[in-house]
Amino acid sequence: ATEAAYFAGIDLYGNAALKSLYDAPLLYTFPDLSFPAVNDSDVFSIKGQHALYELAYARFGDPAHLVVAQEGKRSSLEAFLWGADELPPAPVTALESRDFEGLGAAVLRQGAGADQLYVHLDYGPHGGGHGHPDKMTLILFGLGRQLAPDPARLAYAAPLHGSWYRQTFAHNTVCVDQRSQQATEGRLTVFHSSPGLAVAGAECDTAYPGVMLRRTVALTGEYLVDLFEVESEDEHTYDWLWHNFGELRPGMATEPGESPGTDAGYQHMKDVRIARADGDWTADFAQDQANVRVTMAGEPGTKLYFGAGMANNPPVPCPMLIARRQGKRTLFASVIEPYRDEPRVTGLRILPMEDGNAVEVQISRGQARDLLLVAREPGVTRSFGGIQTTARVCFVREADGAAREVHHVE
Repeated sequence: ATEAAYFAGIDLYGNAALKSLYDAPLLYTFPDLSFPAVNDSDVFSIKGQHALYELAYARFGDPAHLVVAQEGKRSSLEAFLWGADELPPAPVTALESRDFEGLGAAVLRQGAGADQLYVHLDYGPHGGGHGHPDKMTLILFGLGRQLAPDPARLAYAAPLHGSWYRQTFAHNTVCVDQRSQQATEGRLTVFHSSPGLAVAGAECDTAYPGVMLRRTVALTGEYLVDLFEVESEDEHTYDWLWHNFGELRPGMATEPGESPGTDAGYQHMKDVRIARADGDWTADFAQDQANVRVTMAGEPGTKLYFGAGMANNPPVPCPMLIARRQGKRTLFASVIEPYRDEPRVTGLRILPMEDGNAVEVQISRGQARDLLLVAREPGVTRSFGGIQTTARVCFVREADGAAREVHHVE
């Protein structure tokens, strides 16, 4: 219809809303041009839409559209009738992070091309009848593949769809008292995008009555810092969950154990092994040239579960781990690092602060270190990494004892 109008002298291609229909998928999809599986959906690629992007490039002239247009090798009718005479090579661009407010999802990116790091934070609307109880859940893509997935969905009549895929336990978030969240909506509290650092934070106090879930994630070009605070006036059991493809290799001795729960998805965890971790700990998910290391700052009384869940349609095994703590309040502070050969992060430490409304962590990288400050409210002057800041989030990258890179997020 747009082409018919165009040749009738009505140029709709000057409408920014029309162009956004082509732009938005490129800004939201994984670096491999696949949509993440969110709620009742599957991972699927937009590469098959190359004919539409042939037309888009011919009319808008935006080089960003080339990355899809070239997938068709110029074999479509659209390429023959309306395509440009030649398609130049698609540029290798570093896409910006975006908050998709209407979806209630923040997409963080660092790097360029197929190997860029990508993090999807789901904080918004439940999704109606197709929604999953997964506020604050993360999806991680890096090194050319999906690493930490959302489980996706099965046929609605399949028993596993209800007992696993639609349970909080099947997602990369926190589960309270071995129960799934209520259908609800969170809110974004901070968002920032710049070369070298992307940040998103969100909170929700209605997923579990009387419990506040507050998550802030900061993505650098090498790793993700994940600060997940959970607090209540009452005692609860808090399970931090991480599902990741690869061979799960705990960084400590483990022993066989029973399932950490009996329903709400817990009953499907297989091959369970357990360990105690009062101090800092690590675990690796090993794949060929696409490994992930989880490093978590210790807290006395932490119990770890290692085993296997499932993801995708049809289901395939997906290793997972649980960090379980009990109390009124806890901070799960972790670094999640994709790496090919050897991880760069050598340590993580929560630094003491007099201000109870801020968290400061130190990430060691051999002889160098990075510092991250996350405050609940901006405007308070704090000493951090040798500087003064009033920022909501501040990141300092040090080398040779001096600040080499500083990011302030108001």
